[in-house]
Amino acid sequence: MAKDLTASSHDRQNVLNNRYALQQAEQHLGLGGATFEGETVFTKAQVVSLYDVTDRTIERYLASHEDELKSNGYQILKGKKLREFKGLLDGTDINDGTKTSILGVFSFRAVLIRSISEQAVK
Repeated sequence: MAKDLTASSHDRQNVLNNRYALQQAEQHLGLGGATFEGETVFTKAQVVSLYDVTDRTIERYLASHEDELKSNGYQILKGKKLREFKGLLDGTDINDGTKTSILGVFSFRAVLIRSISEQAVK
């Protein structure tokens, strides 16, 4: 019987715990992102672009799956960590316009949570 990855965070976590498979997937997919503290991370704008969804869709997903996303590397950057991250992104739009005092970033694992759920539906 096939696992229902859309309904079971436990089954999704089993997939995400395979470090070798994650390394291979990250190399194969080449999604981009930025390396921060030894890990590939993505801003919300990058995730919006990857999935071709609206900002609002990502916000709803964050609200409904916050614990699972945080346990898989989603984090809020502020203060020193945010300044360090913004330093990596010089030449991008992150430093334009309004001042950013907090920023959520998704690890590769957190980005995959939505992919795993969607693939199970197909």
